[in-house]
Amino acid sequence: MKDLKENLKRIIEDREQNLSKVKQRKNKVKSKIHTMRVKINKHLDSIERKILQDLGNVEKSVISEIRCIHTKLLDQTRTVEELEINISAIKKYTSDLQIFVGMKKVESDIEYVEKLLVSLLEDGSLQQVDIVFKENHKLSDILSIVGTLEISPMCPSRSFTGCTITPKGMIVLVDWDYDQMIMASENGSLVIKNNISSQPVDVSCIDDKTFAISYNVYPSKIGIINLSSAPQENKIGTTNMFYGITNRQGRLIYCSRGKGIQSVDFIGNNACTIVEGREMSDWSYVAASGDKLYHTDPTTNTVTCYNITGEKGWEYKDDSILQNIRGVTTDQADNAYVASLGNDSIVVISTDGKHARRLLGKEDGLIQPCGIYIDKTRNNMLVSCFNGDVHMYKVS
Repeated sequence: MKDLKENLKRIIEDREQNLSKVKQRKNKVKSKIHTMRVKINKHLDSIERKILQDLGNVEKSVISEIRCIHTKLLDQTRTVEELEINISAIKKYTSDLQIFVGMKKVESDIEYVEKLLVSLLEDGSLQQVDIVFKENHKLSDILSIVGTLEISPMCPSRSFTGCTITPKGMIVLVDWDYDQMIMASENGSLVIKNNISSQPVDVSCIDDKTFAISYNVYPSKIGIINLSSAPQENKIGTTNMFYGITNRQGRLIYCSRGKGIQSVDFIGNNACTIVEGREMSDWSYVAASGDKLYHTDPTTNTVTCYNITGEKGWEYKDDSILQNIRGVTTDQADNAYVASLGNDSIVVISTDGKHARRLLGKEDGLIQPCGIYIDKTRNNMLVSCFNGDVHMYKVS
């Protein structure tokens, strides 16, 4: 009885601590939301100031143009009035010969004024000038990239290195420290916690119940886990250690250290090399979208886009925003989103690989991002972090 009572006491204390932790988490999230709102308001104030400054400059330019035309027209009006006076004087005080000569000069002056008016009409100078404001609807894209969910499992030292989202919207994570695959609902409720082989790195969803997992230990292998009944893991051997993994049209695609980007079917047959790369480094990740592959190299901090036959499309490198990079994913427009673990950032690279910008950072609560995945059906971006945090964002 004494032991039972003691156990009950410990459980009650644990639940009370849990309640306190949930309340603390709620307050922390509220604080983050408030901070985010302040930042958004500051950003909007900055946009407003810039637009009003541009508006003032446009107004000055338009007013200057109108006044210039107005001055020209006043000058020509005075010229016409002087011509009227001259015509009257010529008819009244001069001989026929003088009238003939004088009228020729008047006709020439009138012709000049008429040509000036015609030229002003033809070049649009006499049209009404207006100021038009065209709203840039891309602003809504910026405002929709806002954190909506943070999942922090109640276990210390989590290291989530890979993540994905199932067709039904379930969140799937692999924990490098605790050798587990975790499945949770979109709101963060735990559904499954499954023990797997040692040091899982990345995960790719084959279907709602089947997942491919990469491991960075010897002997190198791909784990195929089926959750249809009792969870079981089938293994596909690989020649070299590898890290990132994805799948496309019935084939697994992964980054093999010292070999390149390789591919194999779901049962381990028909292996082939898509991109030769003896320099393929540790912690390289890969993503597939349509007929394109996206590869990250943390040694050189380079993101490379290939077509499915291995031909390079573009390569992007910028050490100022890409540092010790990890996972990569794409949105519906094939912009590439990269987890930059070294500077706690998410960086987005344009479809053509020519431009990039820092999208999220430490100031947004992001620490050590590692895995990243965009659910293109729901426009949800999932980011798993090496410090154990998980973030969900809405992108559009």
